[in-house]
Amino acid sequence: MAVDGRVEVIIDGRAYWLSGADPDHTRRLARKVDDTINRFVDRMPGSDKYQLAILAALYLADELAAIEAEYAEFRSRAGAAVERITGVVEATIAEDDLSPEPASEVNPADAPQAHRPVP
Repeated sequence: MAVDGRVEVIIDGRAYWLSGADPDHTRRLARKVDDTINRFVDRMPGSDKYQLAILAALYLADELAAIEAEYAEFRSRAGAAVERITGVVEATIAEDDLSPEPASEVNPADAPQAHRPVP
């Protein structure tokens, strides 16, 4: 439920009122946090809630760091590909600028005719 731009979410059995630009996005994030905490609860029953929240935060931070590294690698490869493509395009343009124009043949029938006054 959303009230005054805030949305109620449940994380580890507790209700929190959060605000964000997109209530559905906020709910998805809260669900991800709740799911992560619950995985740790299942593996470590009886553990301190604070400890489980810290472990969930570290897990999510590690997941984010892996995605950031993957994104950086993607950007690097994309940048290198753009540079290669740009080099090929520039070389092709330079070759076209340096190559002589093919000689055009003029068909006498297409040539402009001189106008003579009619006697």
